Amino acid sequence: MSALVVPLCVGYGTAANIAAGMTREGEIAFGDDTHAIYVYRSGTVYTFAGGGGSPGGSDTNVQYNDSGAFGGDGNLTWDKTAQQLALTGGASSATITVTASPLAATIVYPGGGYAGRFDDGTNTAWLCDGTYALRVNSGAIEINSLAYAFPATQAVGVLTNDGSGNLTWSATGVGAVGSSGDIQWNNAGALAGGGPTWNSTNGTLTVNAALSEPAILAQNGGTTVATLGGLTGYPAAKFNDIAGSNSIQFCDGTSIIKITAGSQPIGLGDGTNIELGTGTGTQIGINNLQMIGFWGVVPVTQYTTTGTTTGFSAGSGTAVLDDSTFTGGVGGSAYTLGDVFAALKRCGIMAA
Repeated sequence: MSALVVPLCVGYGTAANIAAGMTREGEIAFGDDTHAIYVYRSGTVYTFAGGGGSPGGSDTNVQYNDSGAFGGDGNLTWDKTAQQLALTGGASSATITVTASPLAATIVYPGGGYAGRFDDGTNTAWLCDGTYALRVNSGAIEINSLAYAFPATQAVGVLTNDGSGNLTWSATGVGAVGSSGDIQWNNAGALAGGGPTWNSTNGTLTVNAALSEPAILAQNGGTTVATLGGLTGYPAAKFNDIAGSNSIQFCDGTSIIKITAGSQPIGLGDGTNIELGTGTGTQIGINNLQMIGFWGVVPVTQYTTTGTTTGFSAGSGTAVLDDSTFTGGVGGSAYTLGDVFAALKRCGIMAA
């Protein structure tokens, strides 16, 4: 084999300048912008791309071929500690696209308005498309090995419960019964309406109280702990504990609020005050036969006895006159005995 021996000429520059300037046989040049080696031979410039070079972009930028050189982009990074590949920025088309016909997946497609799309060639599912969290165009959804098939159009039927927790689509003509807004319920295996109603405009559930006593029950282990509405003789609302010994009733036809506490007290949190009106005022006990006690004393009716003389002990000091006053050692206001009795009578502790 023969060889052509020529003087070695070495140069450097951009790829465009090298291609235009190399004219001598065997001339070798290094591309500043491409990091490639160029050799001139018989009128042709041959390019030999190297496997090395400096990485492009900034630290953690994933590298890609950018016109023959390493390129990096701050919107595509790899965190080796957290093992996370991050895509950021404001792409106007699909961010990630995977295609392996007929399977396809797209993650984040701002132009199409969805966060994800998955396609097997027959069925397509969209995630968060701006209108729905999940949208499917055909096929069925399987949950816990149970497949739920969807009708071709929304008007074909309704999703019903067979009484055992299984959801099925009813055929045309087996839709909702009763009037618009009627809550549907299982009546011996058939759909029924005509009881409670739901107003979707204002979010109101209405129960016809004339049909039940009371209208709504809440039970715990078969024991009723709350009721709402009902016929005459039933409170508008009643709540009681599971033992049934304590209850609160609202609007029972006699009282606005009636509390049956049994042997347990009605508690107020420490520091809680009772605020009363300043107009007509509030009565505690509406007649003198109702009993009340303070600080653990047995409740009694209003005191009406007069002329009691027992328990009197005469003092040895200055005689008390009808205009003598007392402070009781508290504050600066001084009162006569007449003031004290007047106060007891005016608040009802003693009969007037």
